[in-house]
Amino acid sequence: MSKIYVDEIVGNGNANTVAMPSGSVVQVGTQVAVNGLQTSDTTTSYVAVGNGLIASITPRFTGSKIKVHLTYQAYVQSGNYIAIKLYRSVAGGSYAAATDAPPVNGGYIWDCGSFDFIDEPSYSLGNTISYQPYFRGHTSSNAVYFGWGSSDAGSKCIMYCEEIKG
Repeated sequence: MSKIYVDEIVGNGNANTVAMPSGSVVQVGTQVAVNGLQTSDTTTSYVAVGNGLIASITPRFTGSKIKVHLTYQAYVQSGNYIAIKLYRSVAGGSYAAATDAPPVNGGYIWDCGSFDFIDEPSYSLGNTISYQPYFRGHTSSNAVYFGWGSSDAGSKCIMYCEEIKG
């Protein structure tokens, strides 16, 4: 059995030139944890979750996939449900839906949840990609709430990104 011991792997002049196998996690972008977040809405159109719940990453390789993880809480009044989508901004541009169908669709009364979303965005090296959750209800007769609104440690909404080598 062979072993290789190294302290550091450095590319020839640039760390981004190190060949990595497809599927490798290259880096983890910003992790955002917002405590006491609560955004409510009574429309049936997607609205942005506020209070800085935006995770960003600047890919090191072309063709990488971006894995986005979101942990959240929601409150839905009777007779309604919540749909949550991730929206993406590339290089500071406007936010647009990263997917046609919401990864989360449902939830009644108080609900905690999380999901991972694998995105294959179009970008140029050096561009920062940012993700923000948007949500909506099914009916405008009752409000839906993203986040508990409590300041205790159990009410954090957490989001982060990972670059996965394509």
